[in-house]
Formats: sequence, C-alpha cells, structure tokens
Amino acid sequence: MDHGRSGPLGARGGADGGLNKVVIERGDTVYRPPHRSKDQDIQLAPGDVVRVSTPGGGGYGDAYTRDPKWVARDVSRGYYTREDAERLFGVALAADGGVDAAGTARLRSARAAA
Repeated sequence: MDHGRSGPLGARGGADGGLNKVVIERGDTVYRPPHRSKDQDIQLAPGDVVRVSTPGGGGYGDAYTRDPKWVARDVSRGYYTREDAERLFGVALAADGGVDAAGTARLRSARAAA
C-alpha cells in the first residue's frame, strides 16, 4: 500500500498511475482514511464492507498515440468512461461503442494545434 500519496510513475511521457484507495462502508456511512491507504484501529462490525483498490503501473508514452481500437475495448470493459476516452486519449466513440474515426481525428488534431 505504498502508493497512497503518489501513483506509480509513468515513463516516456506516460501519465502517473492512480493512488491506492481504501473505503469502509457501514450501511449508509462511508469512511475514507485520511491517508488514502493507511489507517489503524478501525473498528469493523459484521456487515461492514472494506473495499481496497490498488493502481496498476504508470502509463508508457503519449496516450494520444494509443491505438483507438484498444481505447474502445477498454471503455467496453469498464476501465474508462467515454468521457475519459476523449479527455485522456483523444478518442471519440460511436453510439455502438466502436471508434468514431472522424471524431477521433478532430480531437487529436485539436490537441496538436493547442
């Protein structure tokens, strides 16, 4: 749980990975440790749910050069949202979840012009 303050470093222009997350759910109450991933003396009771999320590695290279079909696949698997695909990768998706090639070209050229 060492990545509570900073995620795994990206390489060659890739973004850093996410942070560890710990959430304890008690009925309608949600507790998030203030140090993101470490705390002590948390009293647990039957029925409490402890959710632990650990990051993968950091990114590798410019995300805008990633093949759009792999971004579409990741969105279909729930790793990213459609909004993430546009913001992080410059990939527009069609209504059916496939790649919108013209929309992707617009997003990526707008970034290059900026």
